[in-house]
Amino acid sequence: VRIGERWVAKYTRDADAQSPAGGASSSIRDMARWLRFELANGKYNGKQIVDRNALLATRVPNLVTGPIGSPTSRASFYELGIGVGYDPAGRLRLSHSGAFAHGAATTVLMLPSENLGIVVLTNGMPIGLPETIANDFIDIAEFGKVQRDWYAGYSRLMAALYENPSELSGKTPPVKPAPALPITAYTGTYANAYYGNATVAAKNGHLSLLLGPHKKAFELTHWDANTFSYFPSGENAVGISAVTFTTGAGETHPVRLVIENLNEHKLGTFTRP
Repeated sequence: VRIGERWVAKYTRDADAQSPAGGASSSIRDMARWLRFELANGKYNGKQIVDRNALLATRVPNLVTGPIGSPTSRASFYELGIGVGYDPAGRLRLSHSGAFAHGAATTVLMLPSENLGIVVLTNGMPIGLPETIANDFIDIAEFGKVQRDWYAGYSRLMAALYENPSELSGKTPPVKPAPALPITAYTGTYANAYYGNATVAAKNGHLSLLLGPHKKAFELTHWDANTFSYFPSGENAVGISAVTFTTGAGETHPVRLVIENLNEHKLGTFTRP
């Protein structure tokens, strides 16, 4: 991962958690074989492995990912596990990237009309490099030269992955924060129908937030009044986040808490039973 101007081997990545969604263990040699299979519409070494019509059904545009932005641009789409787009010559392009902040930026790009494809695998965080290599390669094959500065575009796109939307991001704690309640007032179990329970525990004068089936502990640091900060973990964690407790009318104990980084879709409210 990039720390300032340096690249550091910082994390040990466990991809098992997302395996049901798209886990695969492979090599670049096998990925090349898979490209041949895809470009041959389900056939490999002369044998039809997957029904042609079934495979082609995965490439029919389903939802719009990039609407038309100008009279000369083309929309891009997503289908069953693959990106579907059309290049300036009107040729179909199939693509997909993997991007995880812990260090696994990958991409695949296919130009079926030319029976051509490329896979780029890296062990670095996503900064747009695999996509740049793939598009440069296809441009040279199709047009004889690179058509645009792909890295300039993709690096800006990937940079958005690391923008922290937290209300605490880029701020320093108040010099004179409003006091918190007694530490034991916050402890207990808070329920959420989507994420399950969150437990707030006290030990040696400090609060911890316990999340997930394995009760992973995150230290809570007082910020202001009933707002605390913590640092989420995970492959796309982007830094500090807020945990805010709310007391009910006449209550001396919080009746709910909102975990900011879990609340993007308004699902991050946990309620004390």
